Amino acid sequence: MKNEYELTGQITGLDKKYGYKREFLEQVKVGREKVFQLEDFLIGEIYEVASMHTAGASKCVHVRGTYECVEITEDQVILRCCTQEEVIGRLGESNGNVVAENLVYQLLNIVTEDEAVALISKNAH
Repeated sequence: MKNEYELTGQITGLDKKYGYKREFLEQVKVGREKVFQLEDFLIGEIYEVASMHTAGASKCVHVRGTYECVEITEDQVILRCCTQEEVIGRLGESNGNVVAENLVYQLLNIVTEDEAVALISKNAH
C-alpha cells in the first residue's frame, strides 16, 4: 500500500506539544500535481515543509525541514534552509519560557527524566 502526504505551514510560534504552531497552506491540484499558491508565501516568514512517502511496510521516506522565504518571482518561491536554532532564536524573542518548555518536552520524548536531569546538570554553565 502506498501512502503520501505533504504539508507546508507558516510557523507562527512555538507549541509545547507539536514544537511549532503553524498555519497550514492550502494545496491546489493542477493536473496530477499538488501545488501551493505564490500569494500564500510572505518574504521573511519561516515555513515548515514535511513530506512522507511509504511503499509497503519496509520502505518509508520522511523529509522535514524549516525554510525562510527569501524571494518570490513571477512563478517561484525561493526558500533558504533554516536551522532549528535560527527558528527558535527568532520565535523565542516573543515566547519567553515557551522555548525552554518546548526543549524540555522534546528532550523528555527522547530520554528518561533522570537522564534529562543528568544531561542538564552536565551541560549547565
